[in-house]
Amino acid sequence: MRRAWTRSSSDTYCATACGRLSTGSRRKTASRCCCATSRRARTLLATALQRETADPLLSRNEVERNRRAEWEGFYAEVHEKPMPRTYRATYATDVEVTDRNGRWQGVRAWSDHERAAIVLGVRARIVDLIASRDITVIEIDFTNPAWASDHCPPRSTFVHRLAGGRSRRLDIHYV
Repeated sequence: MRRAWTRSSSDTYCATACGRLSTGSRRKTASRCCCATSRRARTLLATALQRETADPLLSRNEVERNRRAEWEGFYAEVHEKPMPRTYRATYATDVEVTDRNGRWQGVRAWSDHERAAIVLGVRARIVDLIASRDITVIEIDFTNPAWASDHCPPRSTFVHRLAGGRSRRLDIHYV
């Protein structure tokens, strides 16, 4: 899966994205995903994300198209207004966010952290997205301003766990 769809180099990410959360199965799933051919890896991830959609009449492609439009709109707005209220449509109020540098609890803490980067001039661009009712995985490229060229890693994968259509937990993996 890492080679086929995601750019993440983390076996834990691979297992997490496949929906195998128990510690015992992470290595086995990661191995299966990472050794798979590109078509097989994409199929594994798609199968793992095959969950009932909020509207059973929507196909996974429609769910992904709608979710991508939602996140594109979010990033366009948050780049202009990086305030907590901008996050309310896409993030649960008590969202938990983790990356290799820290952990944030709640929309206010997360938006404050992101605001510093946005004010500095960092911009996010969605490269790819795969989604189901409960999970959205977004590959994002960051553009840093020339005077802070190493502020954000250039590439990342955001794994959103959803509740009620909003991100309840976000795990960020940098490439």
